[in-house]
Amino acid sequence: LAETQKIIAAILWGGGQPPLLFRPPMGFKTRYLARAARELHLTIVAWSLRAYDTKPTSPEHLVARLRKRLAGHDILALHDGLEPARANASQKNTVAALPQILASLQEKNLTPLSLLEALLDPSIKNRKSKIENSAAGSLS
Repeated sequence: LAETQKIIAAILWGGGQPPLLFRPPMGFKTRYLARAARELHLTIVAWSLRAYDTKPTSPEHLVARLRKRLAGHDILALHDGLEPARANASQKNTVAALPQILASLQEKNLTPLSLLEALLDPSIKNRKSKIENSAAGSLS
């Protein structure tokens, strides 16, 4: 709780807006984290589909892994950064897979949105409960 409060204070000190959403580091959710988020009035947000793109694999494999499970209201976890300690780390396969992932969305008549767009879109019913349900997944 104290660490998150310090981060929020730094954001505000820098002239930013107070955060409304919180993505737990590495997706780890615990009852303590949920309580801290509640106390800070933050909604926990997590992904519903992972590409496992931090592991060496081909773009085709990444696409196949996501394509078969893509449905409406999913939050996809794709990585744009690298773990500094990982030898020969690269996200080039994620970048290469992105056009095919977007084509898969189009084939299923799905429209990619940023999380903010999805939250603010009045045509998406029950958006808050869907996001909270995906985040609540496995509070331990």
